[in-house]
Amino acid sequence: MSRLLVFNPDQEYALADGKPYYSAPASISALAAHLRFLPLFWSCEDDFIILPDGRLASAADCSEVRSIEAILPKITRIDPWGWNPSLSFRLAKLGIENALLPSPEVLAQIKRLAHRRLTIDFNKGMNHSISPEEFSRLEDAMEFYHSHPDCYFKMPWSGGGRGVLDTSELNASQTEQWLRGALRKQGSILAERRINSVLNFASLWDIADKEVNFYGLSVSLSDGRGKYKGNLSASQADLESYVRHYAPAFSMSIIEAQKDLLSGLVAPYYEGKCGIDMMADADGVIHPCVEINLRRTMGHVAVDCANISPERNSFIRGHVSAPLYPLDNDTTIL
Repeated sequence: MSRLLVFNPDQEYALADGKPYYSAPASISALAAHLRFLPLFWSCEDDFIILPDGRLASAADCSEVRSIEAILPKITRIDPWGWNPSLSFRLAKLGIENALLPSPEVLAQIKRLAHRRLTIDFNKGMNHSISPEEFSRLEDAMEFYHSHPDCYFKMPWSGGGRGVLDTSELNASQTEQWLRGALRKQGSILAERRINSVLNFASLWDIADKEVNFYGLSVSLSDGRGKYKGNLSASQADLESYVRHYAPAFSMSIIEAQKDLLSGLVAPYYEGKCGIDMMADADGVIHPCVEINLRRTMGHVAVDCANISPERNSFIRGHVSAPLYPLDNDTTIL
């Protein structure tokens, strides 16, 4: 039997909107089109991929499926980047049976958990003293800004670096204007003090049947302005050594603590991939929960890439220009 795979990078924005007829911004739609075959990295050859224009393609050779009706009985599972009401509605229109789609109650739980305030509970649970603050009033957010003018503001639901304001190059008027729009759209805002990061990494998870399973570590790369560039692709042993180089205090006890928190706060309500973004600062201090992504991430893709055969990897790279970099060639990017 087969899975239907979906790359929907508008996940957080679609969750925030919450409507079945949500339309993604042009930039995100362009990304979805550019990386339309990204699910090849987590595919089996009997799977199918739904493309942004609604067509289906075989994961075996990327050929177009001429008869959607013919393959629908073969689909036993949907494996998207992330679940939201818009995607569920889109798949139902395609003919996917309701048993394979999340209920409205499950979608509501996913939206609740995907809110960035979950990071506050995680940092408290890990006894970490630095944590975001949430504000629902413009006056309170601006007071934080004046106390910490070199800070970040983040919308509760956003991903891929979008919905994040770096105030370092903005004045108070520009910051206030952005905050007004963010509060109007999503009701609250998360504020964070700047961390002098030298390493961005993540723990990756797969949650199923209320069980939390560690998927691996990932390391992400950024440019000089801190914008996401891609992920390192390497063995887990090499990635762990790389993390320890910048963060000697790293140990798997951090992963175990995260697992315990996921088991209590997330696993009872959510099934699917999950990633916890972390940082190490210039002093080697590990910040164990910067973001929690209730979806598949590029870190999962990097792990998948490292585990597939060279022949399959070569085939996929012929169809997907994914931002994945060998460890030995890009250590100077950070």
